Amino acid sequence: MPPEASVVAAPRAQARMLSPGVIEIKCTGFLRAEDTAYLPDLARLIESEQGRVSILFHTLEIEGYSPQFPLSHIDFFKKYRTRIHRIAVLHELKSIAFAVATVALASNTNIKGFSSLSDALGWLHTH
Repeated sequence: MPPEASVVAAPRAQARMLSPGVIEIKCTGFLRAEDTAYLPDLARLIESEQGRVSILFHTLEIEGYSPQFPLSHIDFFKKYRTRIHRIAVLHELKSIAFAVATVALASNTNIKGFSSLSDALGWLHTH
């Protein structure tokens, strides 16, 4: 068995509090439908905050994604729509712009893509 086969893969999508009222979802590698296993953690973070939260999807380190990954977020965002202020997606891949538009429309959530972290955080902090 090659040494890399014994290494347990880290989750490719992880949620954490970035600052009060802002949750970061750090995504790496190639995202598949099963990588949405972090959604219960995201739900707990949202529910632990008073009022509405903003979310930053940090996807600069992804190699690509299965269409099921963004599509599986639609029902989650619909469920938490009243608790989510804005969702910023930091990305470099053109295909992500299409996914952002699709998920925003289908979930009726305020989602916008950015190529700059400072622009994304600035927009999230705008009321």
